[in-house]
Amino acid sequence: MFIISCVVAVVVFIGFMSLVGSPSEVETVIGLVIAAIAFLSTFIIAWRVKSKSHEEGQNEKIAKLERELASLKAKK
Repeated sequence: MFIISCVVAVVVFIGFMSLVGSPSEVETVIGLVIAAIAFLSTFIIAWRVKSKSHEEGQNEKIAKLERELASLKAKK
């Protein structure tokens, strides 16, 4: 997750610098800000996807335990 976000930020920064041509200090700072925004947005998206898949896994485990509990109650 962190590595993917870093790669995206580096690619965005290199892409912005190649579009600018010969960047000045201000354009370099703008590129760094854009790369930081790309890093944060990628990190947040990856975090949400990871937490959502973890939550779905937990919900499946809970449903399995509830079915098992219901079957045990039915046997009594």
